Amino acid sequence: MSMEDEYTTETMDGAERAGEGWLDRVRRAIKSPRVQPFPETVFNTARAAFLERQRNPDRTIHVARLLFDSWTHMPAPALRMVGTREICRAYGTAETRHQIYSTAWHDVDLWGERQSGELWYLIGQILPREEGAAIKPLQAVLSSSDKTVATGVPEDGEFHIPSVRAGLYDLRLRLERAEVLIPNVRVGI
Repeated sequence: MSMEDEYTTETMDGAERAGEGWLDRVRRAIKSPRVQPFPETVFNTARAAFLERQRNPDRTIHVARLLFDSWTHMPAPALRMVGTREICRAYGTAETRHQIYSTAWHDVDLWGERQSGELWYLIGQILPREEGAAIKPLQAVLSSSDKTVATGVPEDGEFHIPSVRAGLYDLRLRLERAEVLIPNVRVGI
């Protein structure tokens, strides 16, 4: 046997031995009944995108996901405070809420201000992921599971939706060539 043949045989034997451990791990993972956990937001976004594609096969729908919520992402100094009431009072979260949603091409800034009791005033804007001015939507429609619909009035690149009751909504922002869908927008809850 030549020296080259010996080297190839040793290298192959070592590679096969190293591959057996990896292959065994993959086989065990495939056979395992345990499902790996994944973020619920990823599942909800994928479900919403699938349903929208079924309903509107000819329209481009961008499904947004929540990136930031001022009621759940507190700044570091707030974490040192004791109790939720103190945090809400210190940062004004009981009267205002800021949420940022994102698609592959857009960011949506959404602000909620309590008007009175259960009523909220929503203000938002669509920003391109790349630098540029706000994108003015043709229409902003907020709908809930009980089919309550509120239509926003686009003004100067912003949309305004007054007198919204606290609850869970879907927000549709109709653009010239596409639509941005934001499922499960929390207003005042």
